[in-house]
Amino acid sequence: MSDAPRPTSLGWLEATYAVMPPGPVAWPRDPDSRWGKLLGVIAEERRQRHDRALVLLDSESFPSSALELLPEFEQVAGLPDPCRPLPGTLAQRRAELIDQFFADHVPTKDLMMKLAGQAGWNIEIHEQQDFVAGLSMAGEPVGESDFVWIVYVLDQSIEYFHAGANVAGDVLFTFPDLSTLECVLRRAAPAHTSVHFVVPEP
Repeated sequence: MSDAPRPTSLGWLEATYAVMPPGPVAWPRDPDSRWGKLLGVIAEERRQRHDRALVLLDSESFPSSALELLPEFEQVAGLPDPCRPLPGTLAQRRAELIDQFFADHVPTKDLMMKLAGQAGWNIEIHEQQDFVAGLSMAGEPVGESDFVWIVYVLDQSIEYFHAGANVAGDVLFTFPDLSTLECVLRRAAPAHTSVHFVVPEP
C-alpha cells in the first residue's frame, strides 16, 4: 500500500471549504446550510475519486495484483499465448504475465525443453556443430550447420499403412500433430537457428 494520504469525508469537506472565496455571509461554513450540503456532496465526490486513484496506484499498477487492468497488461506482454491453451484461473493468468515480464528467458536448449514440457511435450534437442579442424574430433560428422536444432519428439509415433488392416484409400502414414510444439519452439528459438522435428522410431 502506498503512503499517499487518505483523508476522511470530514477532511475532504474541510479541504473543500478551504478553497472557497472568503466571506462568511455569501459562503457560509455551516454544513447544515444549503451551501454546506452542496459542498458536502462535492467533497464526497472528491474523496471517492481520490480513493479510486489509490486503488489504481496500490493494486492495478502491478501485474501481480492487477484485476481491472489485467487485460491491458496481457496485451502489452503478447498474451494470451497463441501457442498454448488459455490459462483458466486468475492466478494462472497473473503467473504467466509475471513470467513474461520478469523471467530470464535465455534461448538455450534447456529453456526450449522446459517450454515444451509446459506445453505437454517430451522432447530432446540435438544442437548441431560444424566440423572445425583443431576443435572437432575424428568420428564427428562433417558438414553440419551450427544453426540447426534437431528436436526429437518422444512418446509419439507415426502410424503406417498396414496391409490387411488398412484399405484402399487410406493414407500411407499419419504423422502426429506437432503444431502446438512447433509454435512454441519456433517462436522461442534464436532467430538465426533452424528447428527441425523428428519423431524417432520405437
